[in-house]
Amino acid sequence: MVKELPNDPGLIEQLVAWQVDEYVTTIPSYDRDSWVTFYREWIDRGADQSLPLVLAGFDDGEFFGSVAIVADDDLPDAAQWTPWIASMIVRPDFRGQGRGQHLLDAALQRGRDIGITKIHLWTEHREAWYSRLGWAIEEEREFRGVPITVMSFELN
Repeated sequence: MVKELPNDPGLIEQLVAWQVDEYVTTIPSYDRDSWVTFYREWIDRGADQSLPLVLAGFDDGEFFGSVAIVADDDLPDAAQWTPWIASMIVRPDFRGQGRGQHLLDAALQRGRDIGITKIHLWTEHREAWYSRLGWAIEEEREFRGVPITVMSFELN
């Protein structure tokens, strides 16, 4: 089941820890404080705002991952691309079981539900996986010293 991430400090702390573990080697500037700030923005959003939106995946009540839809994903000179899939992560022991695609599909459906027609993401090493799912490459560039690929997906 995928639903909006509950405002549960324990779940959010677990999510922050997963994000830090995942990105500390590839993008060191994504430290614990930056992840806490990201999730705090989601918690503090007004009830009338649709973004950012953070979804969480659960299997038999066990938290296995998360994905977000955000208006801006920190990428400089990228105002032409919005909104974004961001911060997708699947707990390592749940990977390779289709959980990432399940989270992504739920986020894309939520995007359709709120009127998004085209969505973007950037990845530092999963462009082949996203391409197999129908994502198109927009551009290759560097972000914080790391080569990334910007991709898009039509939600029509």
